[in-house]
Amino acid sequence: MPAPAILFLNLRDPSVIRQAHLAGVRRFARTRGWDVVGVLGRDCPDPASVRRLLFRRRFAGCIVDWTGARPDLPPSLFGAMPVVYVNAWPGIFGGHAACVAPDEDDIARAAFRELSALRPAAYAAVVIHGAPQWAR
Repeated sequence: MPAPAILFLNLRDPSVIRQAHLAGVRRFARTRGWDVVGVLGRDCPDPASVRRLLFRRRFAGCIVDWTGARPDLPPSLFGAMPVVYVNAWPGIFGGHAACVAPDEDDIARAAFRELSALRPAAYAAVVIHGAPQWAR
C-alpha cells in the first residue's frame, strides 16, 4: 500500500520563501512516512485541473497556500478531503474553511524591534505584493 500523500498547492510564483515552505512541509511529512505532491506557482491548476489531479491520485489531505487569493478553489472542490488554507483569514468561504493566518501585529512588532535596535536615523518598509495589514 502506498504511503499517504498530501497535496500542496502554492498559488503564487515559486519564490524562495514558498519553496522553503514546501520543503518544511516535506520534512514534517517524512517524519510521518507521508509523501507530498507540490504544485507551485504557474503550474498551480484551475478547478478542472485540481479535479483531474484528485481523480488520478488519492490524497489524505491538501494544503493550499492562499497568498494570492483564488476564490475558485473552495473547500467544496476537494470533496470530503481535509483542506487547510495557509496565509488565509477565517472569513474566506463564509468561514467554512480551516485557515492558518499570520499574526500581522506580531510581524509588525518583530520588524519594528529589529529595525529600531539598529538605531537608524530613518527607515522604511517596502511591500512588494499588495499591502498586508502589518505594513500599514
